[in-house]
Amino acid sequence: MEPFEVEQWYAVFALAGPPGVIVARLHKEFAAAVKSSETVAQLPASGSEAFGNSPTELSALTRTETDRWRRIIREASIKVE
Repeated sequence: MEPFEVEQWYAVFALAGPPGVIVARLHKEFAAAVKSSETVAQLPASGSEAFGNSPTELSALTRTETDRWRRIIREASIKVE
């Protein structure tokens, strides 16, 4: 198995199928909070950085990460104990 890098990230998800206007409003509010000067000032102490992806970008990231970890788990024959 090839070496790999693990990154930690956080996201906010809703149940499937919320109206687009709700998704847009939640994205706007969470993105504003993540990019606020107070949040941005506190994150470097923990080695973190703030960024806010769009709902479409989050969906793509989630798919990519799920596929990647599925492959790593399969190749390493990791089993739930």
